[in-house]
Amino acid sequence: GGKAGRKEPSAAVLEALKGNKELSGFDRCLLSQIATATSWRTRLGYIRSLFTDEEAAKASEFDPRNVDNLASVVVFLTFIKSGQVPCAEDGSHYRPNHHANEAKQLEGALAVVEKEGGRAAFLVRKIYPLLPSYRSEFTQSVPLTRIRDITHGAKVPKDLKYDLKHNLQNKLHRSAGPEDLITCKRIMDRITAPGAQGYPHDFVEQMKIFYRELKEFFNATGLDDLLVEIKKKGEPAKDVWVCVDKFLETKHGQKPCFDQMAALIDLRLFLNKNMHAIDGEALQRVRLADVELDKYSFVLLADLSKNIESGNADWPFLSKSLALASRDVALSKIVEDESECIANEFESLSALPAPFTSEPRLRFKANLDRAMRFAADFSEEVSAIFYDKVGPLGRALNVDNHSIEVFAEAEIRSNIVFQFSRAATWALKKTRADLNMPPWDPLLPGKASGVLVAVDSLGDVPEDALRSGCIVALLHAEGDEEVPTGVRGVVLAHDLPHLSHLGVRARQVKVPFVCADERATFDALVGKAAALKGKMCTLDVAENGAVGITAAEAGAAEGAAKAADVVAQVTLPKADLSACKLLDLVDTAKLNSGAKAAAAGELDRIAAKSGGLFKTPTGAAIPFGLFAKAETAAYTSAIDGFDSLNGKEQEAKAEEIRALVAKFPLDGAIAEEISQKFSGQGELMVRSSANCEDLENMSGAGLYDSIANVPASSSALISKAVLKVWESLWTKRASLSRSQAKVPHKDAYMAVLVQKMLTADVSFIMFTQNPVNGNKGEVFIELAFGMGEVLASAVARGSPFRVGFEKSSQKPRIIAFPNYSVKLVPKKDGVAADGDVDAGLETKVVDYSKERLVSDGEFRETLLKRLGQAGEFIEQEMGCPQDIEGVVVGGELYIVQSRPMVL
Repeated sequence: GGKAGRKEPSAAVLEALKGNKELSGFDRCLLSQIATATSWRTRLGYIRSLFTDEEAAKASEFDPRNVDNLASVVVFLTFIKSGQVPCAEDGSHYRPNHHANEAKQLEGALAVVEKEGGRAAFLVRKIYPLLPSYRSEFTQSVPLTRIRDITHGAKVPKDLKYDLKHNLQNKLHRSAGPEDLITCKRIMDRITAPGAQGYPHDFVEQMKIFYRELKEFFNATGLDDLLVEIKKKGEPAKDVWVCVDKFLETKHGQKPCFDQMAALIDLRLFLNKNMHAIDGEALQRVRLADVELDKYSFVLLADLSKNIESGNADWPFLSKSLALASRDVALSKIVEDESECIANEFESLSALPAPFTSEPRLRFKANLDRAMRFAADFSEEVSAIFYDKVGPLGRALNVDNHSIEVFAEAEIRSNIVFQFSRAATWALKKTRADLNMPPWDPLLPGKASGVLVAVDSLGDVPEDALRSGCIVALLHAEGDEEVPTGVRGVVLAHDLPHLSHLGVRARQVKVPFVCADERATFDALVGKAAALKGKMCTLDVAENGAVGITAAEAGAAEGAAKAADVVAQVTLPKADLSACKLLDLVDTAKLNSGAKAAAAGELDRIAAKSGGLFKTPTGAAIPFGLFAKAETAAYTSAIDGFDSLNGKEQEAKAEEIRALVAKFPLDGAIAEEISQKFSGQGELMVRSSANCEDLENMSGAGLYDSIANVPASSSALISKAVLKVWESLWTKRASLSRSQAKVPHKDAYMAVLVQKMLTADVSFIMFTQNPVNGNKGEVFIELAFGMGEVLASAVARGSPFRVGFEKSSQKPRIIAFPNYSVKLVPKKDGVAADGDVDAGLETKVVDYSKERLVSDGEFRETLLKRLGQAGEFIEQEMGCPQDIEGVVVGGELYIVQSRPMVL
């Protein structure tokens, strides 16, 4: 290259930065740099430095794994390649080989980020086609020389020769940029236009060859040409020709879109499987071929979606089409772990023999629900990523408003996920119709009146609405909330485990509660009732899933207000504080260690009588007496007058009290004794056992904390976990629950149940009488893979396995298959790694095609029957309906706790 000339700042970009409050951090640094780096080469060099030079990245506030930062790079390079952001010569002379070498270095760094997966991998794949090629012919010292020979030897009009020499040849060799491809296309259009005369045949043919070379340099080569080239070169493996020929034959032979899609997936699988074996320009070619196949699949998926939407698709075609579509999404690195598992399950379903019976259709429906949630989440994230970036960057770069407005929308609607969701939407409607499923899932049927309010969460319901009694149209629920006093009915925009804390509490306080199977159903109902917002209305939830919101009849307001004030008071039995040592479970009782710990001892006795039907984990209890012994004067003073405070004041006070509990003096000898008692048993589960939970008239399920994955070998971490459980007596939810039940806070005590932690393959909650339809002859079970917190508090989006077990026939029936995207599993290092007892669990994407409970019908029926029988046996022994929690580990059934079922 030659000596750089004087660089003039881009006045427009610098002006845009002045007083611009939309831009911050990396975006401002990016714009400051490109204001002076005006050529394509210098801009590529700057972007390359961000990924290869830590100091340069730090100076620009850039993190190569930050999704926002990567999105800015995508937006910027896209606008450059499309010509929306023009590049300009900067007075220097650098041939195109410099650009090619910058791209080679940059791609190497991008590949490292891509391997780490996640959203970053999706964005990196968008950067690859925006870079120049670094084929060997472009990295040599004098590349693209054909245009020089053409220009010198061309016998063409003077104006064309001038155009070729100054606007294309010299410009290209001085300061190449995407604008040169536009210039070349303009010249090609002139000399190949219909009726064009005066241009020698050899000249035109040489220009066609050069235009193709230039497109190769700018990575603008078409799919067919790329595939022919990798076939010729045997990249990424010699037998690539088999897949290439098969695909091109179906493509050019205009075979049905399903056949083309199948051939395309086979080719993409081959390329991705063998891509690790190549590097350099071969890797760039194969990678670009895969990106182009991704783009072409959008067209095929559009046709496939039309075929599905025609209504003529049978079940085998539906399942196989969605298997292909989801595999295509997974190959495009779009939320790779999740899309991979969805694809695996559709492929597993497509292998089942036709016709589909009820259970396979329920399983199909569950995976469709998961797929639709995935597609909606992806679309929302892409919108958020690009809408936030395109506007400020585009305006600062002086891009026209139309291009800015359509950028994010185009990113969604031109993505294969859009077509995948089209096909899944129709398949879901067909499946629901075939299964005769209503669009609503009633947790508690009934009728109630109140003022209609629409809120994001239950904590957002206005105080005046609670005082008058209200019907809540609710967008989001975690599942561990309380039902605020004054809420008379709830319509939720998404599914919820029936046996989550919120579901249980709704039934306890007799609040009609219904969940929409999909967001569109919720929006339609709320939209229809829009005129009733802020007014008295009646919510009617039928057992068959019919839901209506209508104007309330006269007198409903007075009735709703009276109902809002009715709260059943709970009386706690006086706690026995005499025990101040670690107790074996046989020595626990409700009065000294709480109902949960006492029930654990009782379960040991029942398990011994069950004839091997189920087992229980080993355990011990820290009684109420040790909590009382640790109480400080500051604590007892702080809880006085708690109920006289308003909501916000109570929330702040509860935080203050929790901080006091965290400093309680816990006898270190207790933790050491626990460590010795459980020596060699691995990790522990440290559970709450308050005197205000697991009662016949107050469940408290999900209100108090359980700490998982606490190493039995560490007395220090055991102490920390115990204090965390003690603190949970004063969470916002727990204190609100006691206040609503009019339980005196001074009478609340926390014991702790310590059990050997069981690493669950499957967790379950089981009600020995069906709480949804009131059937006393049916056990109702909800199951999820991994640890059970996902069920009680709905920490993951989706719904669980739902099963009814008929006591008379001893037969289980599948109500729904699970569609959670993740399961909770203990961390390998967990608590021991950093001492954080809240960090004992982590999420892992669940692949239902590999879960035997989903894929093996015989195994499923045997296990579910055993579960139902265990529930029935415990109910008989306890003498009343039970709310039971347990796990399955290696085929063995363990019951970890049981409490009276609150109906």
